[in-house]
Amino acid sequence: MTVPPAAFANGDDLPPQLVGPDWQVLQIGDEDLPEDVEVTLTMGEDGRLAGAGGCNRYFAGYEVTDGTISVAEIASTMMACEEARMALERRYFDALSRVETYAFDEDGLLVLSDADGVAITARAGDAEED
Repeated sequence: MTVPPAAFANGDDLPPQLVGPDWQVLQIGDEDLPEDVEVTLTMGEDGRLAGAGGCNRYFAGYEVTDGTISVAEIASTMMACEEARMALERRYFDALSRVETYAFDEDGLLVLSDADGVAITARAGDAEED
């Protein structure tokens, strides 16, 4: 396993609602995640993020500045899973590596978007489900 480069410097501009909660990924693009697949994202104050990709654990550095976010190269464990989970994990890692902006919608969901508008939508892990 390769350790990612040193974490990005984030300064004091990290929004408190972004850092800390375990975000449960609900959608990648317009695709809802299956209920039996756990994809999570946790962003630390130290400029590192980590989580479960549906099959493997992963981590990377990240930087946040005025509504923009960039993610460094993603490293992960190398466990094999069924092909459908592996494909979903690849889509998630690809989408996460391309995010450029973050926002919170009216329901408090985290929306990470790339230049083409493809988004990762996540709910704080301690939030109630509908």
